[in-house]
Formats: sequence, structure tokens, C-alpha cells
Amino acid sequence: MHRAPTSSRLTRARWRTLALTAPLPVLAACGGLLGVDFDDAHPIPDGGAGDDSGNHVSDAADATSDPQSGQDGGPNGSGDGARDSSRGDGAASGGEGGSPPDAAGGSDGCTANCSGPLASGQTNPRALAIDGTNVYWANVGSGGEGSVVAVAKTGGTAVTLASGLSNPTALSVQGPYVYWSDQGDGMVMRAQGMVANSGESIAFSQASPTGIATNGTGVYWTDNGTGSDGTLQMLALDGGTAVTLASNLIGPGQFAIDTTNAYLTLATGGVVYTSLAGGDSLHDLGYDGTGGVPAQIVVSGTNVFWTDLTLNTVYQSATDGGGFQGIAGGSQPEGIATDGVNVYFAERGGTRVDKVPVGGGGTSLVGSGTSPWGVAVDDQYVYWTASGDGTVNKAMK
Repeated sequence: MHRAPTSSRLTRARWRTLALTAPLPVLAACGGLLGVDFDDAHPIPDGGAGDDSGNHVSDAADATSDPQSGQDGGPNGSGDGARDSSRGDGAASGGEGGSPPDAAGGSDGCTANCSGPLASGQTNPRALAIDGTNVYWANVGSGGEGSVVAVAKTGGTAVTLASGLSNPTALSVQGPYVYWSDQGDGMVMRAQGMVANSGESIAFSQASPTGIATNGTGVYWTDNGTGSDGTLQMLALDGGTAVTLASNLIGPGQFAIDTTNAYLTLATGGVVYTSLAGGDSLHDLGYDGTGGVPAQIVVSGTNVFWTDLTLNTVYQSATDGGGFQGIAGGSQPEGIATDGVNVYFAERGGTRVDKVPVGGGGTSLVGSGTSPWGVAVDDQYVYWTASGDGTVNKAMK
């Protein structure tokens, strides 16, 4: 059992006892993914009405409505779901019971040059994050038996960092810690990299914490609130009192940050940005979100990318709101990541993990699974969770 730190820097003097378990073995099999045609181009669908202001339903919100935070939709900011196929733009994710599930198998010599499952036997793995050496994911589980688990990028034995969680919805890695939001328990938590049973709470009594992000200064999270009282908050990495950077938000969900701004998805269908310094108004990204349900979002350089579950579209906008466009289509696109050259996204409503060039173009298949959810990318590999298969996977980019 972990004790709550006694520092007054925590928001509430409440502590949740975590059910902590031993590490679980993991499959690290070499070889290609079955049934993957790496030259298979994804067709660009004719979408329904597309719009320009993004709306986001996070994994946390998906606890009630769960295709897995799917996104479907038309591509154009003009409101026309039809895509320019000549350009290639498409309009076009926990262990159950008292302990986390065992992952099948053990190390099979998987090194930096092989692709395949890194872990199997997981229960509804969704959110995913990586650092230089490890892959982290959140098992949603059932009945308050979610968990956060880690394994080396090269495979081996997975380590359960925390269990007994109630709907962990997002992950972010900073320094020696992985941070996550636990929506069901109303807490923001962290654990040390590959240290088993090291979970601890850093913020209590949140209404519905959903998205999370970190930088060298602090940990940031969105709290859905209970209506129009959602917030964006920040806590310094060395502790202190949480600061509210934006308030009166309607259903803030997943979000991304750069050095100056936070880019947020809203339950109203909008995608907006506001200053990390706080005290700023909201600015839209040219997307009104009509009919849309924005899911995951990522920022890279001067571009922001997000998926929309109901418009079945991957969108791109400049960080100042210019150049809004749909760049790819898919079946409820959910997870998204970019290396600055390509954008990678998981179609939770189907079986594909695809990539599309920044700015649009033809899509290519990079991996597969049943209801793929979270996605991350490094200089060589794409990593993803397959919620329906209970696997965590990697493949060459």
C-alpha cells in the first residue's frame, strides 16, 4: 500500500490504496504482422457534412459511449464532406479482476530490427506513450481494475506500474515518470518508469480528469467538469498548488501542448487553443466541429493534427488556425501521432493503422489489429494498442 505524500502541495489529503501486482510476462515475438499489405492504399471516403470547429470526446468520456472514441467524417473545412481524391486527401484502444491479466509468452529475442506484438493478453488497452527505451499503456479493464503497464521497446517482461484504477484515459512521459489521468477516481497520478507498484496520486478530487500532457515545467490536464465548468490545470513537476489556466470550458478532452499553447478538443465539437501562461481567451483552429466528435490531437512544429470519430476524418491546421484541411479518412480514427513527415492514425472502428504524408496524399497501411486505439512513433517504429485483441504492437515505419 502506498501512502499519500504529506506535502501540502497536493490538492487534497485523500489517498487511494492501489491494488498492486507483480510484473507480468510479455510476448516479444519477431516477424511481420499477419495480413498486412504495406502497399495497400486506403480509399478516401466521401464524408458527410464536415466543419471547422473541433469537438473532442476523450477516452474518459468514452466510458459511457464506447466505440472506443471513434471518429468518422468528412474532410473539408467548407462543410463539404467530399474529398479531393485526385490529391489523395481523405475525408476520410486493464486487467480484469484483482490483478492485471498475464501477457502471453516471454522474450523471444526481439530486437530493434523486428516487428510484432510486444504484449498480449491485455484487457482493453487504449492510451499509449513512449520514451527513449520503453512503451507504456493503460488497460481500461472493467469494474475498477484498470492498470498502467510498461515494457521495453525491444520486448521482454512487462511491469505493472499501478493497478486497481478506474478508467485511466491518457498517458504522458516526462523525465523518470509516466503520468496519467484516472477519470473514474478523479485523480491525476504518476509512477516511476519501470518500477513496479510505484503509482501515486498528485492531484485529488477532480470531477473528471481526461487529457494529460507534460513538459519540462509541469504536468497539465483537462477536467471535464459537470457541464460548462471544465478546466485546464497545471501542476509544477516539483509540486506545489495546481493552477487553473483556463475555465468555463465545455467538455475539454484530449489535448496537446507546444512551448506556448495548449490545443484542446471540446465536447461542443470545437478544436481551440489557448496560452499556457493562462489568462488567455480561446482561439479556434478554423474548424467548427459541426456534427463532429474530435478524439486525439497532436502538435508538431507549426501544424496541429487531430482525428474525428463521427466525421471519419484526420484533420490538419496551422497552429494559428490557418490552412485547415482534411488529410485522410478512416473508420472512426482515434489515436494519432506524427514524426513531422507523416501522420500515423489508428482506425478504432476497423482494423487499420495507417500513415499519410503531412499535408495530405495517399494513405498506406503500417499495421493492423482489432479496434486499434493509441498510437506513438519514434525514429524507426510505430507502436499501437489493439483494444479488441488485447495487444500492444510495433512495426517498422
